[in-house]
Amino acid sequence: MRRAAAFVAAAVALLPAGLPARDAVAQIEIAGGVTPLRVCMEANSPPFSVDRRAEGEGFDLAITRAVAEALSRPLTIVWFRSEEDEESSLKGDVQALLGGDLCDLVGGYLLDHGTLKAPTDSMRPLPEIVAIADGPGGTKRAVLEVPEIVRLTDGPRKPLVPPAAIDHSRAYRFAPLAVMTGPALGVYEISSLDALDGKRIGVEEGTLADTILMLYRQRKLVDSIIHYVPHGGLIADLAAGNLDFAMMELHRFDTYRRRQKKAEIHPTGYLHPVGFNFGFVARAEDRDLLDAVDQALDRILAGEAPARFAAEAEMTYVPPRAPDIQPAISLGYLLRGD
Repeated sequence: MRRAAAFVAAAVALLPAGLPARDAVAQIEIAGGVTPLRVCMEANSPPFSVDRRAEGEGFDLAITRAVAEALSRPLTIVWFRSEEDEESSLKGDVQALLGGDLCDLVGGYLLDHGTLKAPTDSMRPLPEIVAIADGPGGTKRAVLEVPEIVRLTDGPRKPLVPPAAIDHSRAYRFAPLAVMTGPALGVYEISSLDALDGKRIGVEEGTLADTILMLYRQRKLVDSIIHYVPHGGLIADLAAGNLDFAMMELHRFDTYRRRQKKAEIHPTGYLHPVGFNFGFVARAEDRDLLDAVDQALDRILAGEAPARFAAEAEMTYVPPRAPDIQPAISLGYLLRGD
């Protein structure tokens, strides 16, 4: 299969300028009897998708493999790196990857009104392709030269492509905000943010968690809140006993506990209802593929596989919440939960 894929990429690079690359790839793959499901995934997004070993790891990658198996399609993972700066965004990178026909699906995508909007740019640069992996064992091959669909570039090795309008699958996981404790309180279960009153509450300033805590019950918790700059050591302070509680995205606590095996960080059992679902996206015209993915996800999520995948990724799995696209964030939405 690797030889066939290399042949496809080489052939596309030699296509006449007027022949759509996607149609040519499909013709070559059908002729060679190879129709891999090509899925683009972020290369450094623990605990969801990480290009750390030959086979890769993470919860989203495990779900992707299960979907490919359910569809009876060989799997090719295209690992990419999205640079979060003023001129780049994950949404724009995903629209470019799909518009440039680098993949059929993109996994681990946040399903939100904003992230699913139609492209506003006529052209987008492709993000960095880190590696390509084929087969059940994730055998890596050298990154092949990306075919330039148009003869425009945005610096070295950054072809410009027309971004694609995208559509989404059903959601397969939910990312909530969580409240955790450290050794100062030990195991301490709560059912309401009221339990934080009078305690030392750590939160990163300017975040969604910060807004929720600051507004809670007419600013009831304000005097208890200790602000940190983003990624400024909040979790480490919680683990050291310098805080009683901390609130942020659940997966960040999971990632810290995975790296610091002896860290005494404990779940309180409280997950705020405000959060985001994640799923797959594809080109809007590929609705048939997304429908097939939805059927596969229905079967996968109904079984024990998600719990097993989460245990392997050392993360806390929270099932998706209806609807797939959560309500737009508003003041009333932020004040949900207690």
